[in-house]
Amino acid sequence: MKKVGIVTFHDGINYGAFMQVFSLQRALETQGYDVDVIHYKQVKFWFKEYVHFLKMNGRLLSNYKKISKFERLQKKHLNLTSFSFDINKLTKGYDAIYFGSDEIWNINNPGFGFNPVYFGRGIDSRLIAYAPSFGATQIDDENINRVKEDLLNFDKISVRDTNSYKIVEKLTNQVPLIVADPTLLVEQKSLLVEPEQVEEYLLVYASSQLTVEQISQIKTYAEINNLLIISIGYKHAFAHQNLLDLDPFEWQGYIKYAQCVVTTMFHGTLFSLIYNRPLSIILTPYREAKFSTVIESCKLQSALWKGGALSFNSSYIFPQKLKEESFEFLKL
Repeated sequence: MKKVGIVTFHDGINYGAFMQVFSLQRALETQGYDVDVIHYKQVKFWFKEYVHFLKMNGRLLSNYKKISKFERLQKKHLNLTSFSFDINKLTKGYDAIYFGSDEIWNINNPGFGFNPVYFGRGIDSRLIAYAPSFGATQIDDENINRVKEDLLNFDKISVRDTNSYKIVEKLTNQVPLIVADPTLLVEQKSLLVEPEQVEEYLLVYASSQLTVEQISQIKTYAEINNLLIISIGYKHAFAHQNLLDLDPFEWQGYIKYAQCVVTTMFHGTLFSLIYNRPLSIILTPYREAKFSTVIESCKLQSALWKGGALSFNSSYIFPQKLKEESFEFLKL
């Protein structure tokens, strides 16, 4: 049996981060591989990340509870190696190391910044990039050439979005494959936790960057349709309920049973698609680049909020060919 490792943002207190690595692990296991998640963290961001998260939303207790839930699920569901700040110590003896998915190549990520480890630097193994994203980093970024030589060392490269495709193509003169986010490759329902909520609700999964007009439209739609407003993950004063300490499987449950979903988040969009929920997407400048491919491939244009009343799309098309090509790419 071939032994492979995954290098990604696997332990962030973030729903999308957990679900993408959990899903990639499962997708690789379906190929018959022995899969480990490389339990690496860059030392200078380890403490910074937890301090930031504990302060988030201004609620120390609920944030601590959420961290505890995430850590429990990470230990239970991820095949973690021992922990180390030394990536070379953790990546010996593998047939291949998969990098991705998530924004591991976003060299301007406010939390992680540039870390050459996520570009395979110094790792002695076969290097495969599965669906990483450069996020908000643009092709004309003054620092983009820092990773050119690293990308040329990869045996295979796939990416998650058009922006990342263009950057890889420019730096390597090679054409990467655009693949599906790993959450779209495997069944997601088996571990879902059904919410206790009995009243019908509009679900908000959005950062604190919503405008006055957007908030007004959300409140108006909920009032007209006699829906509670429930916010998950982020605190919003306009919501009737703010659920800040859900674990990833509880989070999924609230998406599945919502009457409709308003989100600014990439994985909020994907899981609304997975559970076929009426969806309205509010794009923010920081996240816009990584949405491009999923909006195009899944025909989500009508779900984009363009001002005025909210519009919801509940008719999704997921291209089977993309899924097949993604599984084929995973093979060694």
